[in-house]
Amino acid sequence: MRSYASLAAVLGLCLFASPLVAQPQIQQPSSPGQPAQQPAAGGGALINNVTPEQTAEVLKAAGYSDVEVYTAQSGTKHASGKTQGILVSAIHQNCNEGSCAVVVFFVNFGKQDSVDAAYMNAWHNEKLYSRLYLNNGNLFFTWSVFLGDTSMSHLRRSAAIYSNLLKDLQTFKPSSAN
Repeated sequence: MRSYASLAAVLGLCLFASPLVAQPQIQQPSSPGQPAQQPAAGGGALINNVTPEQTAEVLKAAGYSDVEVYTAQSGTKHASGKTQGILVSAIHQNCNEGSCAVVVFFVNFGKQDSVDAAYMNAWHNEKLYSRLYLNNGNLFFTWSVFLGDTSMSHLRRSAAIYSNLLKDLQTFKPSSAN
């Protein structure tokens, strides 16, 4: 009987004492309903979207040549330029009044008989974030960049990284083939 009373007393203390222990608390943002704005890494203002014209300037800054803004058959504007000797389209998605939250770097390599699922899986296992896929026998290589609270320098670095990935793709040999 005495042990039950002791056990009940200890449990009671635990139940009532637990709220007294300090608990982490999430602080409100600096202005209600809006996240606190931080400066962009590497300087520059934070951006959430770009126009095709801005993307064209970014491609030039990343070392692409023959850069232009073009209008697709659908009537939407995009940017393109050459890197590693390959024409890259910068497709704009999630647009509102011409300003877009996503830029997809895109290359259509056409028919590639030597590329199969094993090759693409090996690429995906070694190179994260890019997408290599076949559609109706055509090989596509894409990389999507979301522009939420980032900077123009981030988009420029992304274009440069895509250029390097294209270079890697042209000489890629799956590990299992070595």
